[in-house]
Amino acid sequence: IMGHLHNMSSTLSASSIFIGNSIWKIFYFTPNFSPKESNGCYDYHVCFCHGPYVTYHDPPLLFDLFKDPEENNPLTPETESHFHEILQTIHHAVDNHTKSILAVPNQFSLGHILWKPWLQPCCSSLLQWCYCNHES
Repeated sequence: IMGHLHNMSSTLSASSIFIGNSIWKIFYFTPNFSPKESNGCYDYHVCFCHGPYVTYHDPPLLFDLFKDPEENNPLTPETESHFHEILQTIHHAVDNHTKSILAVPNQFSLGHILWKPWLQPCCSSLLQWCYCNHES
């Protein structure tokens, strides 16, 4: 997706936008790490991306990855003069992308998650419990 911000060419890639040497990254929500002072979800062994497991940000967190590759200092309207224009450009691109997404079949439906032994690679018949004699 191509866009323009003050006559500077910009390109959206996932949640990032490139302008000159800057690479803007936006977070609409972030995981709630556990334990709280950690940088991961060690109590659950996975970071969930919904409900009470996330914090929503309004306005979203904005980073310039060229200047802050570790994403330690979110930008604000006070620290980035084009803050609102950058957010507007990203919001517009995300909206256009979201509208272009086509629905697909649910990959976690019962028919997709049940084991299908006839689809498993096997060098013997099902009655032999998939025993393979590699000597013969």
